[in-house]
Amino acid sequence: KEEKEEKEELKEEKEEKEELQEQSDEKTEPQEKSKKELLKGISLLMEGENSTAVSEKVAADFEGKGTAESPYLIEDVDDLKKLAEKVNGGEAYANTYFKLTANIDLNNEPNWTPIGTEDTLFQGAFDGGGHQITNLKIGKREYGGLFGNVWGATIQNCNVTGEVNGYNYSGGIVGYANDNTHILNCSFQGNVEGNGQDRGGIVG
Repeated sequence: KEEKEEKEELKEEKEEKEELQEQSDEKTEPQEKSKKELLKGISLLMEGENSTAVSEKVAADFEGKGTAESPYLIEDVDDLKKLAEKVNGGEAYANTYFKLTANIDLNNEPNWTPIGTEDTLFQGAFDGGGHQITNLKIGKREYGGLFGNVWGATIQNCNVTGEVNGYNYSGGIVGYANDNTHILNCSFQGNVEGNGQDRGGIVG
């Protein structure tokens, strides 16, 4: 009889331990779940921060926001070259605004790469702010000019001096412009010459 009672006590003790373990597991599980969710949240937050950093870096190509109220600022020759690189890389900048903030000397660098080529377009708004872009030099090429190929764009208050010796769609300010482009209050001083069709002092 004593042996039987001892076995039952051991059995009850074992069941009690198992019940306590289950309760402990139930408490631990939400903690683990909460811990995992916290880590996931931190990971997502970091990704978000990284994403913000990347988007800020993209936007930081130029100062400003690219809007009519806060245009992207073209402050020096490097910014102007960067604009050409971006456009010629496939960014048309439709409905995007730029403003020149200073005079820029291109130093007669051979073969200035126009903003927009036969295969790429500039479709934004560029305000020269009445500043001078001097010593533009363009050799034998189509779509030659400070801007090479513009569609539905606005180029205004832009004054350029230089030498353009191109062929087919060459001009001092713009090489080729479609009917929906507006070229306002611009001037060019220098020579535009070469073989081919459609050449002009302001627009080819």
